[in-house]
Amino acid sequence: AVDRMLVKLGDWRLSEIPRLEPLRLELLNEAREMYEQAQKDGGDDPETQLAQAVASVRLAELYLDLGKLADADQSLRASITRLRDLATIDEGDRRAAEFELATALNIQVRVFTLMGKSDDATRSMTDALEIHEAQFASNPEDVECIVRLAKTLNNSGSLRGGGAQRIEAHRDQRRAAELMQKARTRQPNLASIVFDAASMQRNLSNFEVLAGRLDEGLERLEAAQKDLERLLESSPNRPQFRDELVNCLLSRSHFALTARRFEYGEKAMLR
Repeated sequence: AVDRMLVKLGDWRLSEIPRLEPLRLELLNEAREMYEQAQKDGGDDPETQLAQAVASVRLAELYLDLGKLADADQSLRASITRLRDLATIDEGDRRAAEFELATALNIQVRVFTLMGKSDDATRSMTDALEIHEAQFASNPEDVECIVRLAKTLNNSGSLRGGGAQRIEAHRDQRRAAELMQKARTRQPNLASIVFDAASMQRNLSNFEVLAGRLDEGLERLEAAQKDLERLLESSPNRPQFRDELVNCLLSRSHFALTARRFEYGEKAMLR
């Protein structure tokens, strides 16, 4: 019970509080050490292995936040290997192992991207999408499955958008936004879902404008802005709400300037 508490503290409670990364790191390291000792003492059952892998994944995510890419990469590789094994056996919680494997792969995408390993990042993203697509196909009304697939598609769109696959990126972003709206209809008052839905609408608006659909892009931004303003009003101390609202306002300002250029261009052609 204590080791699970350490993982939860390191993962959720302290992640919202600035300048507490060292404490989170200490708690997660302690949790990982407990699981490793449990395995040495004979605790090699699937549940213990899963718990240890989860601790390593959370630790890798923190290493990533701290800019320690090599440590994040090392922590992820061991946990992904273990999670792949757990996701193929009938014993234990196979669904949980699959979810955690996809989570680890998504984090690995970020690590590989920052390390300049684009091909490795694409492979990890493909594997994560395959897991979430299969889970969603089996549970199309499950909110957790919907949200996880939407987030992975959103990440995939961002990854593809940085390269030459703009059409595929636009497709992924659109589907991610649609899925997130579906999740929102089922959990309309859950702040995390409302926030993610607004963030994905903003991401999609950029692709809409690039595709020449300026009005649709602005409409998505306006809706996202309203949601973010409501979130910030109810939770004024959440920096991610404020930061996303600022990004939304900056995008609207940029799109407004783009609209004026189009207008001036049309008038010049008429002359």
